[in-house]
Amino acid sequence: MRFALGVLLGVVGSTFATQYALQVVRDAQRDTTDAVNSVKATALPSHTRLVGWMLAVVFGAVTGGLAAGRSWWQAAALVVTATLTIVQTPIDAMLHRLARRATIVALVAMVIVVVVHRMTNEESATALRVLSALGVTAAFAVLHFASPRSLGWGDVLLVAPLALAVSPSRIVAWLLLACCTAGAHGVILRVRRGQRFLPFGPHLLAAAWLAQAVSV
Repeated sequence: MRFALGVLLGVVGSTFATQYALQVVRDAQRDTTDAVNSVKATALPSHTRLVGWMLAVVFGAVTGGLAAGRSWWQAAALVVTATLTIVQTPIDAMLHRLARRATIVALVAMVIVVVVHRMTNEESATALRVLSALGVTAAFAVLHFASPRSLGWGDVLLVAPLALAVSPSRIVAWLLLACCTAGAHGVILRVRRGQRFLPFGPHLLAAAWLAQAVSV
């Protein structure tokens, strides 16, 4: 019963998250006077939207099933990561930027989860989790100021909630996986399309979800 309920909630949540992401993309497409959006998004074909919906629903169902078998705070972290993945991936892929509001909401949610978990569990390694999250975010901030064109500020903000969600023991594996998949993706884009720009957000999100999904 708990598993079925988790799957159902995952499907419902992924549907709303996908709807929000597509709405953000449509709003950006209509707003031709937005000076911040320097890359004009193209309309998605109907079959592409359908595939996107199906993938999001399956992803949500898998997340809900996994979350059902975990403690409340592990489930909450996984759900926050999955929701952020569903929202930000199409936005970053099409608009080449991240929805800052969604990132901030996820960060607030993760801070609440960490604080409540610390209050209810005296042996939790909250300090290590917070310090590792601050360290990762600070490192990304340094990389952004060193090369703003290579790493956007949206990516810097994005790693804050993700670093809180991922276990400190898996931080290195998460970042390594994200960099490896992004590197492989970049090579493919460069060879096939001659494209140099690569949205890093989806790789950070997918790797963070995977780092939590495979944890015991």
